[in-house]
Amino acid sequence: MNLASTFKDRILNRYEGARLGRQELYAELLEDTPGALWTRRLLEETRVRQVPPLRRIVIGLDPGNEAGIIVAGLGDDGHGYVLEDLSISGSPATWAGQAITGYHKYKANVIVAEANHGGDMVLTTIATQDDKVATKKVWASQGKYARAEPCSALYEKGRVHHVGMFANLEDELCNWVPGEGLPSPNRLDGLTWALTDLLLGSHIPTDLSLAPALTGMHQRPMARQATRMPGQPRPRDASLDDSVWAIQEAVRRRWGLSGDDEYDDV
Repeated sequence: MNLASTFKDRILNRYEGARLGRQELYAELLEDTPGALWTRRLLEETRVRQVPPLRRIVIGLDPGNEAGIIVAGLGDDGHGYVLEDLSISGSPATWAGQAITGYHKYKANVIVAEANHGGDMVLTTIATQDDKVATKKVWASQGKYARAEPCSALYEKGRVHHVGMFANLEDELCNWVPGEGLPSPNRLDGLTWALTDLLLGSHIPTDLSLAPALTGMHQRPMARQATRMPGQPRPRDASLDDSVWAIQEAVRRRWGLSGDDEYDDV
């Protein structure tokens, strides 16, 4: 059946890049897997087409023959935005080059790379191609599912959005469960590293000046300053809403961080 080009364009513009479009336009059967941390409905409800001004952009990298490379940003509204899935198959030189390309394309702040199966080789491979790229090495002390749970909770709170449709990433999010013999979810892992760095870590903007706020203030005598003893709970950060604070605390407990540790140093 032939469709008028104007009608076809209107339908594609409306439905392409959404779950309904994948099902109705391309006859894909999309189902959720019991036990997966994400659902198609959750991703659809949080999907957006427009992005606010971004404070920070991160490339999450899970290296390997099937490397997960996800670009995500932190909006002025405090929400996370998934911008692109750059995942690729190939040699270390291939995935390093792809991550670097994304870094420059989006003017990212840093590439956050998992180093469990490569150690310093991961950052060295990137530096060999471009030694001016900012990188950060992270280690996984828990399984992929456990690391992804706090990120999934952020979606449930409506604080993470996919900017458009990322079919392969979303299939992985909605289908992967541990112990089912499925391929390693590298896209999921790249997403987890990016979102954890953006939304579950502690960052101070580089252009922030505290001088005006400190003018006229006097430091209390040392003996009167409050001291938190080892093991004492971390005081609540009043700048965070309850949902983000609870998720940060869950991350610290799950990954064995003390109240004195910051995620960024892990």
